[in-house]
Amino acid sequence: PVSTLLAGLTALLLTAPAFAAVRLPLGPGSDNPKVLELQGEYRIQGSFLSDFAVDSEGTTLGQDKFLDQRLRFGLGLSGNNFKFAVEWDLFSGQIAGDLWDIPGTIDDRHREQHAAITADGFVPRRAAALFSGTWATVEVGLVTSHWGLGMLSNDGAHDPFFGRNDFGDRVVRLRGTFKPLYAGKTPHPGRDGLMLTVGADWVIDDDAASFSKHQLAFQGLASVIYADASGKRLGLYTVYRKQRELVDERDTQVLVVDAYGDLPLRLWDTGWSARLALEAAAIVGTTDRSLSYGERERLGIAQAGVTAIASLRSPGEKLQFHLRGGWASGDGRPDDGVTHDFTFDRDFYTGMVLFD
Repeated sequence: PVSTLLAGLTALLLTAPAFAAVRLPLGPGSDNPKVLELQGEYRIQGSFLSDFAVDSEGTTLGQDKFLDQRLRFGLGLSGNNFKFAVEWDLFSGQIAGDLWDIPGTIDDRHREQHAAITADGFVPRRAAALFSGTWATVEVGLVTSHWGLGMLSNDGAHDPFFGRNDFGDRVVRLRGTFKPLYAGKTPHPGRDGLMLTVGADWVIDDDAASFSKHQLAFQGLASVIYADASGKRLGLYTVYRKQRELVDERDTQVLVVDAYGDLPLRLWDTGWSARLALEAAAIVGTTDRSLSYGERERLGIAQAGVTAIASLRSPGEKLQFHLRGGWASGDGRPDDGVTHDFTFDRDFYTGMVLFD
């Protein structure tokens, strides 16, 4: 057991992220200026591991030393009431070192090959148009999906503090966001902070479905959120999702309800600041994607999860303390007709995890 524990520890993890963002005005100033936006982030990571067995037959992972990278690049053209944007992950994946030795296994990060120089290393994340007015915004196209702290819907672009983010939920989305209490051209912080969103998604890839793996998923969504200038956010997010496995004709239908709150705090006149945030979700539905000994035709779904963050920052943010935690419902009776196992999104971490 001790050797297994030590084998799983990353002995060395080197990260060298570099981020750049540039805004370039196009043409002379006018009532509707055009701006070209360029942004990029490069990440390279090296890991040294001790090899370890992954099954009772002694099959080993096979990775001792390896190097992987990712270049995230975005390009946008925006004006006063519109924005067209594209974004890719380029040359993503392993570029050198040992590969997985597990036979017949295709990993989501494609660690069975040097994926950075293959088609799997080129992933489109965004190709969308956004049109905005005084009280409504409409967006259509390929986008990443994110809600709250990212426990269920995660765009893979938020720092998880521990672990790494490699994916991002991607959907083709049509959405409208409205200010239901909009009262004219005069700004009203209290009323304008309330926003209602409705939309429809065709899921391209997330941790429950991937179109490239012949899984077809559609979902309708609605959310209401209140946000003010201080950064306070309170919201409720609901999704109805229908998913079908095209190969073996299995399907899943679920309703998701997710509540989120984020409260920034200033600690009197000390210069210190704090943050308290919480996200809680429940999932109910049915599936025959997986079955049990007690129910061979269809399973019920009843799952729940909670996560929270507490942060404390000194003046100038030179010193920071972060506490993260999570709870997920488990299934103590896997042979009955209901599955209770709740899983966090693959890009979300509630702590330092030995195996990713």
